[in-house]
Amino acid sequence: MYQLKVGNKVQVKKAIKQPSCGWGNVNHKSVGIVTFVDYFLPSIRIDFPNCPHWQGVPQEIKKSRAPYSSPYAFLKKYSCTRPELPYEYLNPGDGRRAENIQKITRMWGLPIGVKLSQHAADFYILLNLQLQAPHSRVVNSLLEKETEYLTNIFSTYLTMVIGGETRYVKRMVVEKGLAVNESLIDQHMEILLKSIPDTHPLREAFWFDWLNIVNEYGKVPMLKACYTLHSKFTGFSGSIGGKKWALACKVLLDYLEGKTPAQSFVDTAWNLQHNGTIIFSKTWDIDCSLVNVLEHNKYGNINSLSSYASSNIQSLWNSRAELAGRIGG
Repeated sequence: MYQLKVGNKVQVKKAIKQPSCGWGNVNHKSVGIVTFVDYFLPSIRIDFPNCPHWQGVPQEIKKSRAPYSSPYAFLKKYSCTRPELPYEYLNPGDGRRAENIQKITRMWGLPIGVKLSQHAADFYILLNLQLQAPHSRVVNSLLEKETEYLTNIFSTYLTMVIGGETRYVKRMVVEKGLAVNESLIDQHMEILLKSIPDTHPLREAFWFDWLNIVNEYGKVPMLKACYTLHSKFTGFSGSIGGKKWALACKVLLDYLEGKTPAQSFVDTAWNLQHNGTIIFSKTWDIDCSLVNVLEHNKYGNINSLSSYASSNIQSLWNSRAELAGRIGG
């Protein structure tokens, strides 16, 4: 075990046996590896100078006082005030991370293994059927149910992952010179910044506490703080945070505040992307089928959606001519 001294506090971290050493870690073969969990804090001294890998740690981390006066003053001012995150989420064992992601996803009330391509096909076919048979009670009822289901899971999912992306901000302040405009930091932005761990945890670890934060301080106020962070703080890297996450947050807020109807929200949400792919990839599988469905819909190839849809929606689409001729469905 090693002592990590932060200011007047001493934290004792147990060595976790892992085979390799990388950035943010100090490896000692006799005991395994000590995760370097506190290096963002403004005052830090680590008591393992004899470790053979100590020479590989950046010079600024070795010093008891960090040389970045402005970034570290910011980190000190907005140091995390939340309880420490559960150890099993911060340091999952082999094969446990996927299990943790599913566990925390369920805590948010979200389903596992959603057939996104099928739901996208059903949604867009039903929208087209409604245009052809606007008075059909069958179509309107099915579209209402599909929209309600997707609205609920999309709004919850986006709340979870948008908050999760903010966990990068303190790392970005130090490593990338993320510009922080303190004039934008209101009450809820301060709550957000003091909720973000001073370290950079796995996303599911922060999702665990973000659920408590949202329930405690309100979804809309905390999402507005997230929007300000992603849209107004400059210096996010191309793969982390920034404008695409700000757009996703704006889309969600417009729906939650009643500015966008449910169908429009779902339609827009299908096409949101983060800095890598479709935004729903953080917990749900994104495959070629979903991409194909969205492409077919984009170019108006509605007939091509049928093979991806659920069986009852396929049947409705195949009988659309008869359906359109009925009065009231």
